Amino acid sequence: MSKIGDLIRNTNEVILVPEIFDCASAKAADLNGFKVIMISSADLANSLCGQL
Repeated sequence: MSKIGDLIRNTNEVILVPEIFDCASAKAADLNGFKVIMISSADLANSLCGQL
């Protein structure tokens, strides 16, 4: 796994970053070739409480 700073410094391309909310969405992002993902604490809390 690479650091986000290295990825930003070593590319001239736009980096698309999907926001995930659980393991399934993280796996979907991985399977679709995303190099970076992000999650917010609210997304995680809502996912754990069943409030998507």
